[in-house]
Amino acid sequence: MKQRLKPDELRNIFRIDTQKPSGTGATHGWQVRISRALKNYSQFFSDFKYGSRDNALAAALEYRESVYDVVGVATSQYYIRTELMAHNTSGIIGVNRAETFNRNGSIREYWQAAFPTPDHKAKNKSFGIIRYGEIGALCKAIEARMEGISDLIDASDFRNARQDIKSLIDKYLNILVYLEDISAKEEEFLIKTIKSKSIQCTVKEEIINGRIGQQKFKDKLLKLWSGRCSVTGAHVLLNAAHIKPWAASTNEERLDPFNGLLLSPTYDRAFDIGLISFADDGHIIISSLLKEDMALLGISEFASIKNVSPFSAQYLKYHREKVFKGRLPNKSQERTD
Repeated sequence: MKQRLKPDELRNIFRIDTQKPSGTGATHGWQVRISRALKNYSQFFSDFKYGSRDNALAAALEYRESVYDVVGVATSQYYIRTELMAHNTSGIIGVNRAETFNRNGSIREYWQAAFPTPDHKAKNKSFGIIRYGEIGALCKAIEARMEGISDLIDASDFRNARQDIKSLIDKYLNILVYLEDISAKEEEFLIKTIKSKSIQCTVKEEIINGRIGQQKFKDKLLKLWSGRCSVTGAHVLLNAAHIKPWAASTNEERLDPFNGLLLSPTYDRAFDIGLISFADDGHIIISSLLKEDMALLGISEFASIKNVSPFSAQYLKYHREKVFKGRLPNKSQERTD
């Protein structure tokens, strides 16, 4: 029996549940059918192939949106979506992480890119995680999506979408740069975030954008501090630290290099949790909570930021007043609280 589901979000998607008269088999899944300008787009998504009713529906929704990218929702206007759809799994427009069940019961995990073609067809490309690795498959899917929509820039039917296409390409390039030198720890965090079903796709997008911004921020700090710790002068094991915490900063402040210090691990951790801070002239301020362990941790009461910029003063003031855990000394007091 074929049943059309009512909610608006399931437009052009039909549920199919049939049983063969002989009782030897059944068909369960979702059928996508779209007709535009004498062209028909139709594809079936089996519950068995995709592992569950919900997974099959998610695949059907993704296919429908890739067709809508080509033909529009209900018009003949051609455009490119610049926002995530609710069923997106990755936080990256047009790119999803998915899995299907093979006939032998094994699971195939892959990254998939969906995009329209200049001749108004919906196209999908998938890249297996076993073959390419998690990040390798993700990069290939992003590249496929980017190359696919790049072909539309000179297509006359997509002339109204050219600026959106170029903006999307810039986003994809930023993600690829972020992924190029991703650490094992960062990769683990990213994939765990993407695979989580409890995190909405828009939140995943914000997280990815934040990680990209952090990398840009660190690059600026490496240039500003000549690749050395702002306090010790060390040039290895350096972390990019916001002076005014990331969560409390505006988007501009988050990328402002003067709102940052390049710190070796011990100083970075102590600064992050407010056990140390710095005066406007760069001299260290140490909380009484840290006083007994200073020597053990290698933190010096005579440490200071080298060549601190006056543009950092407002951020240092915020850190002293809002983050530092201790009583701020007067000028006549010792720098150790």
